[in-house]
Amino acid sequence: MGKQLGISTYSFAERSKEGIPYLFENGLPYKGDIRSDARRVYLSGFKFRTASQTEWTNIQVPHCFNAADGALRDYRGDVFYEREITIEGDGAVLCFLGSFLFTEVYIDGIRIGKNDEGYLPFYFDISGFAMGRHRLTVKINNCTDAATIPLSLFPGHKVGWHHYAGLHRAVYIEYRPQAYAFRLDCIPRRENGLWRAAISALFKGAANESLTNTIRIVGDELVYESQFALCFDSEGIAAFRDAIAIANPRLWDIDTPCLYTCQMSNGYETAEVSFGLREVTWRDGKIYINGRQVMLKGVCRHEVNGEKGLATDSETSKRELALIKAMNGNFARLAHYPHSAETLANADALGIYLWEEVPYYQAGQKITHASFGKQLGGSRLRPRALAELFGNLAATSQAKEPELLKTAARSLAKLVMRDINHPSVITWSVGNEIWSVSRANGLGLQYLIEHVKKYDASRAVNYAAMCMPLMTGLFEQSFKYADWLCLNEYYGWYFGKISDLRKLAEKISKKYSDKPFVITETGSDTKFGLHDNSKHCEEFQANFLRETHAIMRKIKNFAGFTVWVLKDFPCPEYGEDNIIPYYNCKGLFDKDMNEKLSYQVMKEIFGAE
Repeated sequence: MGKQLGISTYSFAERSKEGIPYLFENGLPYKGDIRSDARRVYLSGFKFRTASQTEWTNIQVPHCFNAADGALRDYRGDVFYEREITIEGDGAVLCFLGSFLFTEVYIDGIRIGKNDEGYLPFYFDISGFAMGRHRLTVKINNCTDAATIPLSLFPGHKVGWHHYAGLHRAVYIEYRPQAYAFRLDCIPRRENGLWRAAISALFKGAANESLTNTIRIVGDELVYESQFALCFDSEGIAAFRDAIAIANPRLWDIDTPCLYTCQMSNGYETAEVSFGLREVTWRDGKIYINGRQVMLKGVCRHEVNGEKGLATDSETSKRELALIKAMNGNFARLAHYPHSAETLANADALGIYLWEEVPYYQAGQKITHASFGKQLGGSRLRPRALAELFGNLAATSQAKEPELLKTAARSLAKLVMRDINHPSVITWSVGNEIWSVSRANGLGLQYLIEHVKKYDASRAVNYAAMCMPLMTGLFEQSFKYADWLCLNEYYGWYFGKISDLRKLAEKISKKYSDKPFVITETGSDTKFGLHDNSKHCEEFQANFLRETHAIMRKIKNFAGFTVWVLKDFPCPEYGEDNIIPYYNCKGLFDKDMNEKLSYQVMKEIFGAE
């Protein structure tokens, strides 16, 4: 598939060892989210300034400099973070868990590397610097363009969520030992009624050396223990694979979120990950978890915490996931980018199914932005839209651009490697609302879906399609390639009547009756406390969700309903004249977490499922 699109699947340093794929970046194999006894020194205190400022401000990392209601909200350009660091031992690796967007890293004025992915970890080998004190400088530019994800569709494009920028996740120095694990996957597998953990592990060590390693699997007690030899090749990479039977299995599910630990120990390191025994399958238009049919009852969530923005904390995500469970929900779509590792761990512990995606968002959709505008609860044709139609139609080819697809593929590989062991994740998503009603763009989505399955074939791989009246039912390409039918729809809000959904849903359902049908977004903008019978009152939102759900209940392969969104969030796409300026107000809660009427309505609906 990559060959058809002119994409070299190895252009972003993709490698494999004994059939286990991994990325090689900045001179290091890309490391997943693995706990280790390797020493870490967290770098929290930095000084900060923009390119136009001469004075530094002392700040704490994680940090977002452009708070939605702050003085730098609309700042675009370079910013700088700086501090002194001390290298105290061998094997020093400088680790960033998230930095938006273009990031250049310098030590003593020497550039050691760059990163252009805004939400996932990246690393630099700094072991070549002498022990002692050094000056660390991080230069970040938050401008998006036509080749980034998230992308800018055209000059002046108003994006679908506020892009919080800065060193928004932790920064630390990790002193990696001579031999360490950089990929440790524990994939549950049920065969003939027996449960196994399929272990795939990759290690970095000394070239052509051998090492004895002990593997342990622990639940409430020790489940398995054995030793094996690690044999490093000429590049210092070793692999281990096995499928280990689990006696007396304790399954992970929303009511029994039981976790196991897989531990690898040798003379250099003890490394471990948590995992759960959980199986995701689908057939005949239904979704099954551990063989039990489930209806996904969910809410979309942005990772936004007031002035902190993306620099959120574990307690905030725990409270918000708990609110979803309290409304009889079982599913959260983490939109539209990778959320923090703490959010994933909280979902594992609480028992919440998750959808994860990368910010490959609205590629090729210049035509919809240029032709239609969101006008306080509706869409209307913009002036000159017809005159510019052919040029904008040509721009839909953006979604098949090889470089953009490579960028998305690299982010997807990193996301899977970071989060593959979380049982809460039941589906990966390759993107949201791409122009996907042309064959070529459909092939682009197929390439990304197949790319993800190369890294993890144990889950569903999907894509959230935009509903375009008349076009979606006839031309939507992703329904062929994705595992489920996933649709963002707003009949009765941006266009048409709520009842118009029925005809489209029935058409799609009949054409793809074997695939589960999941509504991945629906909702209406509502102002908390407004009860004036207008289109923005709380009663309208509650009735909108109630009627939309009632229509989908009659669709044979209906398998999930996801409300957009948990709470109101900053959104430049909504202008000064919005009911709350520059905010998307479709939340079940407002930005201050005041509960709207629709929360209790959805609690009632989900409780009856």
